[in-house]
Amino acid sequence: LEYSWIDHGSSLLKSKQKQGLLEEHAPRESKILVLGCGNSDLGADMRAAGWSHLTSLDFSESAIAQAQGRAEQRGLKDMAWVAGDARQLH
Repeated sequence: LEYSWIDHGSSLLKSKQKQGLLEEHAPRESKILVLGCGNSDLGADMRAAGWSHLTSLDFSESAIAQAQGRAEQRGLKDMAWVAGDARQLH
């Protein structure tokens, strides 16, 4: 069962205008934490669009495995994936 709050991230990056808006607030060289990523493709879509310092974190190991698997199928193997509790971050 797939679920995502923002259409697997794809709607955010479909247009150059939306990419520009995102880059205005989070330049491509920024360190970005995709908190509560679930099985969303947002991090992978951002990586494919040129953001390079991404960490996707979710409490669900199965959601992380799904999203990571799809990213790797796209050739995006240099991303950071964390299954854990954000409340434990220091």
